[in-house]
Amino acid sequence: MIFLSGQVPVALDGKVPETLAAQADQVYASITTILASPGALPSSIIKLTPLPDRRR
Repeated sequence: MIFLSGQVPVALDGKVPETLAAQADQVYASITTILASPGALPSSIIKLTPLPDRRR
């Protein structure tokens, strides 16, 4: 079982994409990469709770 928490839209180069759509893509790309490490796929996700940052 894998638990992920607190994924943020920061790329490996430290940059944050400008648009919300690009930020969401970055988060899901990071999740996919983390899941791939033990051989899991995004289809293995049981629950996903997006929490937008409304402070901006």
